[in-house]
Amino acid sequence: MRSKPKALARAREYGWEKRGIKGMTVEKYDAMLKSQKGKCALCGNPPKKIRLSVDHNHKTGNIRGLLCYRCNRYVLGRLTLIQCKAMVDYLEKYDG
Repeated sequence: MRSKPKALARAREYGWEKRGIKGMTVEKYDAMLKSQKGKCALCGNPPKKIRLSVDHNHKTGNIRGLLCYRCNRYVLGRLTLIQCKAMVDYLEKYDG
């Protein structure tokens, strides 16, 4: 009989694979989490209720970093790179 931690790890890895995230394992996730000091790679805050999400390029499957739910869903999930650059230009213009 399999232990629960191994079964949970396999379930997480299966979920990542199903979403097109190339080569993510629980060990890699834990190493990334440690290198990010347990915080979101974008906003720098620790997760509140939900573990950090694996952010990846949806075209290539390449992993970028771990993000909190808010940054993953509402910041990167809705803004394009062009929109982000435009926001920076806008803020620099007025808040310089």
